[in-house]
Amino acid sequence: MKKIFLFLAIAGTLSLVSCNNKPKEESTEMKADSSAAKMEATVDTAAAKVETMADSTAAKMEATGEKMKEEGAKMEKAGEKMEEKADKMEKKMEKK
Repeated sequence: MKKIFLFLAIAGTLSLVSCNNKPKEESTEMKADSSAAKMEATVDTAAAKVETMADSTAAKMEATGEKMKEEGAKMEKAGEKMEEKADKMEKKMEKK
């Protein structure tokens, strides 16, 4: 009888120990770590996209600035030619 009682006590203790909530806590901890890792990866991806967009925008703005300088130089030359033509016409008018 003592052996049966001891066996049941040990079996009951083992069943109580196996029902402990530590695996759930570890599982929750693992889920939290996984979620944190996913969030970090998402933030890193978003930051990389923002940086890429900023670089792209800066490059486009620089290219646009260069085009505007070129167009400005062309406009200046066209203005000088117009002034020369106006001067020539004015001289012709004075001669008449």
